[in-house]
Order: sequence, then C-alpha cells, then structure tokens
Amino acid sequence: MIWQIQFTSCAIMVITRSIADESCRVLDATREIANIIWFIQDAIHSELGLPILTQAERRRIMARIRLNLRNLTITKRVAKGRQIITAISNNASFPSPSPALTQIATKLDDLDKAFALVQSAKSEVSTRVVVQENAETEVDQMLTQLAGYVESVAGRDNTLITSAGMETKTNRSTSTTPSEPQGLSAAAGSHEGVVRLSWKAVPNAKSYTIEASNDPATPTSWTHVAIATSATKGINNLKTGTRYWFRVAAIAAGGQSGWSEQATKVVP
Repeated sequence: MIWQIQFTSCAIMVITRSIADESCRVLDATREIANIIWFIQDAIHSELGLPILTQAERRRIMARIRLNLRNLTITKRVAKGRQIITAISNNASFPSPSPALTQIATKLDDLDKAFALVQSAKSEVSTRVVVQENAETEVDQMLTQLAGYVESVAGRDNTLITSAGMETKTNRSTSTTPSEPQGLSAAAGSHEGVVRLSWKAVPNAKSYTIEASNDPATPTSWTHVAIATSATKGINNLKTGTRYWFRVAAIAAGGQSGWSEQATKVVP
C-alpha cells in the first residue's frame, strides 16, 4: 500500500506541474488576445481618420470602448472575442481589420483548447487525490489491525510489543467516550463535486467518521462516506447541483462520540 501512496503522490506532482504549464499558456493566449483587440481598436480609429492611440490615451478612451477583459472568465472572454469577429465580419465600415480576423479566430481557438486542457488536468488531480486518500485509509486500517494482533499475542509485555516495532501507551487512564464534534461547517471544495467539511477538534480523538445523506435527511438515510484523521476533510465524487447533509462523530480510546449537529451544502 505504501508504494501506491508514493506513486500517487508523484503522479499528483506531475499533474500539478502540467496544470501550471497549461495555466501559463492560457495567460499568454489571453494577453495576446487582449493585444489583438487593441489592434482592432487601432483599425477602427484608422478607418475613421483618427490617430492611433498611445497606452495613456487608450486608458482614457475606455470610457467609450469597454472591453472589461479582466473581469471575464476564460469562457466568456473567448465568446466575446468571437462575437466581435462576427460583428466586424458583417460590418462594411471595417473592410480591412488589422490583425486579420482569421488570425484572431486562431488565437481564440488556442485559448479555448488550453483552457480545456487545464480543466482536464484539474479533474485528473481530483481523481488522484481520491485514490491517495483511499490508500491512506486502507493502510491505517491494516496497521491498526496488525497492532491488535500484536497486543493479543504480547498482552501487557511492553518489551515484546516494542520488539514488534510498536510503541506502548505509558500513562493509561480510564477511557471516556469523546464529546461530539462542534462547529461543523460545509463549504465548496476546490473542484466540482467536492465539499470541504471542517469542525472543532475533539480532545484525545484519534479519528473522525463522517456520514452523508441526500436531502431531506432522515434517521435511515445516512451512509458512511469518509474517515478523517484531522478536523477537516474533503468529500469527493458528489453530484453537482445536489444538496447533501453531513454529520461527524469522534473516535477515541473510549469509543465513538454522538453525532455532531448537521451541516448542509449544495454541491458546486
């Protein structure tokens, strides 16, 4: 299982570098399109007999021509560029656009393809993270099971336990049931189909078990979805646009706590 985690971590690093490379290509394509749109405005001024504008003059004239490129998503930016091409293609007032509209169309296609590659790489990272988390859970379960076996053989013999490469608990006290996790909240994750849960850590909790339910939540609608070893967890592979309910319980030496208050979120 350890080699699976190492392989997955390496794969995530490679994919992350790929996302960075594609993001740079998207940024370069976006800047080039912005420059091309300025060239179109220069062509408009030329056709109207107006002088070509300096950078300072361009900033002042934005009160007349509002591109608003910085506030547009990549998808909307591509759509805007194509809409401008269509408008100028059918406009006899601008017979010789510079740069050529075909050149602009090619750059828009390049930007669209680069954006699609970035989204695909992000999806691949999300899938790899799920594989890593599943492998981590399996390793934890197997090592816990192995520890139970060692203790069943060694009993209270601390020397025998440490000879198996494991540590012993030094100050044993009467175990108590942990308290319920407080402050559970659900927020949109960094990718589609992901919800990020967080709550206040419970003292002495070794892990947390998480359940989810479709809307509406009923006493019988809950299903186990994840194990967390800290007070936060991303829940993956959820259906976009669907409302889910979540609850968390702490697990400690004294057993499992009661369930936390529920949190709900519509999956982005």
